Amino acid sequence: MPGPLKAHYKKFRDFFLSIKLTIICLSLLAILVVACTLAQVRLGTFAAVDVYIRSLFVYWAPGEGAFKIPVFPGGGLVGFVLMIHLIAVQLLRLRWDWLKIGIWVTHLGLALFFVGEFVTGFLQQESQMIFEEGQSRNYVEDFRSSELIIAERTRSDYDEVVAIPADALARRSVFAHEHLPFTVKVKRFYPNSMLRRAEPGWPSDTGVVKGEGASLMAVGRPKVSADNEADQPSANIEIVAMTAWSASGWFPRSSPHRKSSSGRAGSSRF
Repeated sequence: MPGPLKAHYKKFRDFFLSIKLTIICLSLLAILVVACTLAQVRLGTFAAVDVYIRSLFVYWAPGEGAFKIPVFPGGGLVGFVLMIHLIAVQLLRLRWDWLKIGIWVTHLGLALFFVGEFVTGFLQQESQMIFEEGQSRNYVEDFRSSELIIAERTRSDYDEVVAIPADALARRSVFAHEHLPFTVKVKRFYPNSMLRRAEPGWPSDTGVVKGEGASLMAVGRPKVSADNEADQPSANIEIVAMTAWSASGWFPRSSPHRKSSSGRAGSSRF
């Protein structure tokens, strides 16, 4: 290794194994925890944790578009650097000695803490099973995620199901799938909404003529931040080659709109 390159490597190695990096990482984590705590008022606990703790960077959006600028290291990046730093110090700087058993246990405990957070953040799936007395169910529901379900019910033994997440409905306007004989066009999307009876002139302004939404209108609402609440998205969609429909997270939950909407495309029933 050339002399200048070796000197830079030694300087980087000494810094990476120094206590300075430990203090920097812990200080950044403290700032992120404070920022995450304050953001919970506006975003809610789970969204704030995703933005500040379980991310590589904290982003700032200058406008309403999807363009975002990273402005601060996220908890995922800081935690990963700190974990690698602790493991490197453990292996390269500390000698195995019973007198240093406390330091070894402390470093291994912190490393295990970060590994557990990474596993939880990337692999966990939270769901709920809600039923009333006397009911029985064999499935669980994700309380905070919604999706548009299109099921082909032509066969008697099984349904062919295509699911479009609500996040995708917010980003894209047209969806096509190899198992669908039509395309789905999103005309309007509300990340959170409330339904009410259609006013005079409805549905002429949106073209919704089929399904439960033909007699209802969706009104946009701010996204919820409380941990015991969930957004109820709604969308006005057009099934290209069929007709226009309305879909809403309220339909499966609010009486009398518990039944799903149905239609036909050729010989297939959806």
